[in-house]
Amino acid sequence: SQWVISRNCSFENIQVSGINGSIISETMLGSGTSLRIENTNISECKTIAERARGAAINFGIERGKENFYFSDVTFPKASIAQDTQGEKNIKWDNVIFIRADDLTERLPNSNKIHFADDTNSGWKYAGSDRLTKEIPLYYLWHKYSSDTVHVTSDTNEIDGIAGGRNVLYCGREEYPCETLVYGYKQFDELKPSHTFVIHKTVNLVEQIILAKSITFSSYKPLSQAEIHVDRAAQIDAKSISNPDPEVKFNRIKILIENDLNDTTSPLITASGNNTSIIVRKCNITKSYQDERYILKNWRQ
Repeated sequence: SQWVISRNCSFENIQVSGINGSIISETMLGSGTSLRIENTNISECKTIAERARGAAINFGIERGKENFYFSDVTFPKASIAQDTQGEKNIKWDNVIFIRADDLTERLPNSNKIHFADDTNSGWKYAGSDRLTKEIPLYYLWHKYSSDTVHVTSDTNEIDGIAGGRNVLYCGREEYPCETLVYGYKQFDELKPSHTFVIHKTVNLVEQIILAKSITFSSYKPLSQAEIHVDRAAQIDAKSISNPDPEVKFNRIKILIENDLNDTTSPLITASGNNTSIIVRKCNITKSYQDERYILKNWRQ
């Protein structure tokens, strides 16, 4: 079946109660269903429902990738989604909401949803899938870059924060990356220093070569997050470009779980006379007996 809205259509001041989507509300589009909306204005449409989402359009998709298309769709005035108490929330202007098994896999390229990769759109166009809590759609097409990157190897949602995923938009507080190695790619290289914020636990099984001074810290300030070290793990601080290079660990528990591949080199290596490795309120433990150095500062 096909749903087609085209030829200069206009939807204004439509309000529904108890459901999401005042124009289109579909729990799940079937594999043979396509949705096409063209040359359409949507203005001040409202849905009032518990956890109101998608004031104008709300639908789910679990198969296919090319079965919906939007072209020349405009929203001249904000459509408003409200909860059943009539209160606005942070997603009050959510116009379109798409549910999927995997948004990254199901959504077509941004040219098929021409408005959804607008970095100024906020929560206006949003969605969710089985692993990611609600997310603005423009995140899916824009790489996160900052001096602070959030990480966790726990793939389950914790306290409203999505589980770790190594995807283009990860690194934000609410959407952490799954590994330190992938998370390191999300740092802004122009920033003078970087900070990893660890939610609960994160695994390190590869080498990270640091370019800037860095701090490893816990997401919850009064608790210790954990770095689980294994296999080819190493933090190489020899290439830090800062005048006074530093590697800081603040309220972190480092657990070496198994014998590392290279047992002749320290876990953290640095060079030069002024490199500082600062450990504050941390525990460094091993799950087996090993005489290898945990920290070592090589001086040349």
